[in-house]
Amino acid sequence: MRNILSGSAMASTAVNVKKRLLSEVLALQKICLSFDFIGLEPDESSDDPVAIQVPSSWRDIILEDGLIAAYFEGYRSLDPPQCHEAKVLGLLASVRRSFFPDDSIREKYLNRLMLGITDLIKNSVNMKSAESYHHTCRLLARFASIHIFYVIDSTPHFKNFVALALKFTADGLSLWEASPNSVNPLLTFWYRLSVEIERVASGSSEKDPKLSADIYPEIIKVYLMAMLNSVSAISAGESDADNPLDNEDELFGNLLMLAKMARNSYKVCAEMLSMLLEQAATNYQEVIHAAMPSEQAISEIETKLAWLIYMTSAFFEARVPYASLPEDDEWDSLLVSRVMVLDRAVLERINKFSRPPSEYLELSILKFYQNFRKAYLTDQGYRQTKIFKHLSTTVNINDVESALAHIVKKVMYDLEVWPASSRVIPRSLDILHEMSAGYTMLRQLAKMELISELLKSHGGSRFKFLDVVGDRRARMQFYGSLCRILAAKGLDETSFSEFVESWTGAVDGLLSLSDEVFCEEPAKSRALRMLYDLRGFVAALSSRASFALFFDWFYPHRIGLIHRTVALYKEDVAMQIAALRLMAEFTFNSSQRLNFEVSSANGILMFREASNVIYEYTGQKLKGARACTDVYKERYKGMGLCFSILTNVLSGNYVAVGVMPLYGDPALGNAFTAVIGLLKSIPVSDLLSYPKLAGWTMRLLETIFRESKAEFVPIDVETYGHVARICLEALGHVKQAVMASACTVIDNLCTYALEHQHRRKRLSEIVRSERDILRALVRELLNILLFEEHFGEWSLSRPLFVLIILEKEYALSYVNWVSQYQSLEVREPLVKGLIELFSCDFSLKFDCRDRFTQAVNRYHRNMRAKGIVLMMPTSQTKSLASDLMTLGADGKVEAVGIVAPQAAETDLTAMAD
Repeated sequence: MRNILSGSAMASTAVNVKKRLLSEVLALQKICLSFDFIGLEPDESSDDPVAIQVPSSWRDIILEDGLIAAYFEGYRSLDPPQCHEAKVLGLLASVRRSFFPDDSIREKYLNRLMLGITDLIKNSVNMKSAESYHHTCRLLARFASIHIFYVIDSTPHFKNFVALALKFTADGLSLWEASPNSVNPLLTFWYRLSVEIERVASGSSEKDPKLSADIYPEIIKVYLMAMLNSVSAISAGESDADNPLDNEDELFGNLLMLAKMARNSYKVCAEMLSMLLEQAATNYQEVIHAAMPSEQAISEIETKLAWLIYMTSAFFEARVPYASLPEDDEWDSLLVSRVMVLDRAVLERINKFSRPPSEYLELSILKFYQNFRKAYLTDQGYRQTKIFKHLSTTVNINDVESALAHIVKKVMYDLEVWPASSRVIPRSLDILHEMSAGYTMLRQLAKMELISELLKSHGGSRFKFLDVVGDRRARMQFYGSLCRILAAKGLDETSFSEFVESWTGAVDGLLSLSDEVFCEEPAKSRALRMLYDLRGFVAALSSRASFALFFDWFYPHRIGLIHRTVALYKEDVAMQIAALRLMAEFTFNSSQRLNFEVSSANGILMFREASNVIYEYTGQKLKGARACTDVYKERYKGMGLCFSILTNVLSGNYVAVGVMPLYGDPALGNAFTAVIGLLKSIPVSDLLSYPKLAGWTMRLLETIFRESKAEFVPIDVETYGHVARICLEALGHVKQAVMASACTVIDNLCTYALEHQHRRKRLSEIVRSERDILRALVRELLNILLFEEHFGEWSLSRPLFVLIILEKEYALSYVNWVSQYQSLEVREPLVKGLIELFSCDFSLKFDCRDRFTQAVNRYHRNMRAKGIVLMMPTSQTKSLASDLMTLGADGKVEAVGIVAPQAAETDLTAMAD
């Protein structure tokens, strides 16, 4: 690369050829430097500033005196600039700290980088190119994110570097529309610098006043003024840049970095922000009180207010309670009062013009209230603070109760006024949900008169968003919050009846309709809304008393809404899924809320209803599969929910299912027959391809094959083979939870077979007779044990233990066969470890299982400590062991014999006796 740049090589070569060659060389260097040498990055698409893990053997090359200068010189001299060279510089700035032998060498290296960056900024090298400018910003961010500045902050060039970086940042932020993606790396540089300075200052007697008092307020002011000045151009469509307010996640990430910097000099920053808020509020009042206000002027001033309120909100999120000073809380009180006065002005504007303000402004105000509540209105947050100093005089809020009431009033007003399509609705519901989720906050909400009125009138006539049919999440979140508040007020039969009065009329009205009318609009929309509302309410019930009230109201008459929906809407996926999800939630024993009294028949009654729903849905799906455009949504999702319903009922332990066959109740048999039919209708490859379906299926199999329930499962050889294939495939699933569930199912099946081998149980006889399946499972689990590393020893050891009891000779033969294809230096420690593993006492006792698990753990630990990696026998080497096993055309494995190294054969096979 140096020769190409200097011209000493390839002197006669054409210029374009040199440029192309240089580009390829730099691209190759970039790939080499960014290579993940130690496997830390699972996702190579990430472009975050992280330390690169270059090998220590590269130290002499990277630390060479002229290397950094050569790259900067090349970047300066090339026309047009090479983006690969800028990327290589960014990677060189990200070299891990441990790469340097000592601080003196690192100081020299960082000085070279700092001087090179200083030269780029000072001389505006390649800054006319937006791409080059962006790479310079990223170079700054990487430089600050990886290295510690106290190594070089005493050098004579450091202050000049900081001053130039400040000017570069100010110029870049003022022209941010030319390169919007460069804002984040610029702010990252200063944020990392502030964190480092704060860390160093905390260990010294005093902070650096220059950095904390001047630089950060200046950056915040430049950023805010740049964004405020761009509002007019963006609103008028004169700017090509996207509005940053449209991407709130990215926006708040940048604002939060600024806010954390502001906390280092909070008085200066808060005072500046307060003045900007006061000036903007004055301008807003003038605009809305003008004789003929311009709609464009109102929109622009409201967007500017949104920027300032978002910044104020970030200030509150960056607050650290134990590090906050009393004078900082006073400034926060002033900022809160400014925003609340603005909120009053917004309400005045709504009343005057009879239309809501800018959505940006309303979202910013809600975000502010959200962070203000988290910072100060928690059980501990408001104690011994001065947050109400200015609030009491400006907006007459003196305590936490009145502040919460103000926020609740704001949320309720927004839910009533704004349409369902607005982003204001989910933000308002999030605030209500958060407030109803905390214990102390929930009790305070329950005392409010405004909340009492809400519980009495919560229908769609008051809130516009409840009129929208498809907004499932909003409806469920809303009624979940109301349910928690209702329970906190002291739920009794009277208050519950008042709350569900509107639902009672709606559900009874739907059930009174004929089948034809029930399947038409508007009954369909009403039914779907009711299913969503009931599901949100039931999901939030957390006590036996509250669930008992709902159960008595819902059963036996109104549960017909679920049955009727499943039976009549055979071709409407959304309706059936909504009904099945409500049934799954209704049968879920969350917080032991379904633990009925011993003498109560409610558990059996609930099981019958769940069984009828599953049986009805299964009958529809197994009659004949119609063509599907989305097979998961139209078939598998409903089947998975049926699995979930049966799992909830059986694992809830609130019904003694074993008594049902004694008095001829067909509910249990129908439920098992239905889910097994559904299970067999799904190809194994499809079943494990969809994560949710795989989770539902494996949890079902875990539940039904537990010892207390396995004897009731109507299973045959075909069904057992299908279940075994599912478990066999699930052992190689990408999600470890699915793999662990497969291990549990195998353990349950084999344990049941061993414990009931003398009792002539059907399932036990099938498991023990299908030796081909057992051997396939043994082989798969042994492969995981021998050749894989990242799997839980406990989950693996449990099924392997019982499988070895059933097929110990085959297990010994298989590990002998594997060991004969390992190198001699590996074979000896391998055989030694396997001898210890197979020397355990294989009997069905808990302590024997635990000792085997410990042995598996020791085997893995010893193999890792010795750095032993086993070789998986290939297709060629497997053919050499045809005397061990032959694979038939039907895929079954037959044990024939074994040819293995004599030592291994003697040591391992002897233990089969």
